[in-house]
Amino acid sequence: MKKNKFLQMLMIAFIIGSMATFMACSDDDDDEIIVDKTELAAKIQEAEDLIENTTEGTADGQYRPGSQAALQEVIDLVKIVYENPD
Repeated sequence: MKKNKFLQMLMIAFIIGSMATFMACSDDDDDEIIVDKTELAAKIQEAEDLIENTTEGTADGQYRPGSQAALQEVIDLVKIVYENPD
């Protein structure tokens, strides 16, 4: 249960971080904005490593079945933001 809670919190952090980082801008600002996506790339890698190094199941120490797929969906969404040049 604690690991599932961790995955949920990680997904929420990805979503909030992505929204805050890439959607906060002024409408009257025509200057080019340069965004450093280094930290986002590191978080994507961290989440991918988490999926690779965990096991789903019902035994102690395993994540709830379906949790890896849910995290992968969030990773895919974050990658869209990461790969967007705008």
